[in-house]
Amino acid sequence: MRERGEEGDFHGGHATRQQRVNFVSAAVLNGREFGSSETPQGSVCDSGNINKMDEKARKCGVRPCHPLKSLKELQSFRDFCCSFERVKNQSTDARIEQPLPDRPRVLLCHDMAGGYLEDRYYCTELFAEQRKVSGDYDPKKDYRFDHWDRIDIFVYFSHNFITVPPCKWTQEAHANGVKMLGTIIIEWKLEVLQELLDPSANDQVIENLVDLCVCGNFDGWLLNMEVKGDPDLVTALRDMITTLRKRLLERKPGSLVLWYDSLVTTGKIAYQNELNQLNKPFFDDCDGIFLNYGWNERSLGTSKATAGERVLDVYVGIDVFGRQTGYTGGFNTPQVAKEVIDKGLSVAIFAPGWVLECNDVRDFSQNQEKFWGIMPVLR
Repeated sequence: MRERGEEGDFHGGHATRQQRVNFVSAAVLNGREFGSSETPQGSVCDSGNINKMDEKARKCGVRPCHPLKSLKELQSFRDFCCSFERVKNQSTDARIEQPLPDRPRVLLCHDMAGGYLEDRYYCTELFAEQRKVSGDYDPKKDYRFDHWDRIDIFVYFSHNFITVPPCKWTQEAHANGVKMLGTIIIEWKLEVLQELLDPSANDQVIENLVDLCVCGNFDGWLLNMEVKGDPDLVTALRDMITTLRKRLLERKPGSLVLWYDSLVTTGKIAYQNELNQLNKPFFDDCDGIFLNYGWNERSLGTSKATAGERVLDVYVGIDVFGRQTGYTGGFNTPQVAKEVIDKGLSVAIFAPGWVLECNDVRDFSQNQEKFWGIMPVLR
């Protein structure tokens, strides 16, 4: 999966890693009331990287989020999963538990400058509004989305091990009948994948990932495994995916597990830009595949032929930044998406935060309409 950088920094789906401080949604990940000053040890709120703005939020009783960066943090979560009660008990559109529609679908993959910017504070409307009149608020980091009738799935993405969607995004998605997914990503660290698949802990890891979805009230995971392995490791990974998907569906009807086009069955990282026999086994194990961005007319045809009756589960990746692709991104992205949809395939629109990142912030609302307005209304 691509990471923000200079034009031309990308080879396939990989970029030179940049150092960032990212945060993930904490207010709903602990069992305390908003006014409490206590942070449970080992919770996802317990971070050594809290900056001054986050400290202000904490003093107001709001706990900004940071990603789960290790299995240890994921395992600690299990001790207080009931702390998600405020989110878990919120009403959810009945469509969320239903299968996806029998037509080409649109997936939005949020990758706004690394994620967890202003949205990490939106645990209460009051604090969000207070930030807007404070000197800390940065409108250039406040990506909003209200064209929910143009998409079917929203993936909250960051380049951190486990990305949990901030609660406000999940609430808005569900209110509009859109499924919300988090991300599990391993980039170039074989030891992390080996730890994930350790037979002595694998069952507990799967339970923790399911618990996280259930308690956070989001609808599954995008799996992005950009790490080399061997065939035995691939077999273990496929077994884990099968079990994760099965248990998710048992506890959360309508949930999804999607696979990103990176690792192939030989254990190599080889972005196929199409569905073929090298990545189809992962497709068979999951609810769909998110293709890499360097596809062409021929590869679209190969994907359709390989998918057969599951052609709608192929999400053709479209990079809004248009990096090393055969199409132009930017405001032309929706036109590219429509052309793919017309061929009977689904689309995954990656990094639509471009509309805010690369344009005048004062024109954001107008530019959002310019970008999304030509996409077909799905509901």
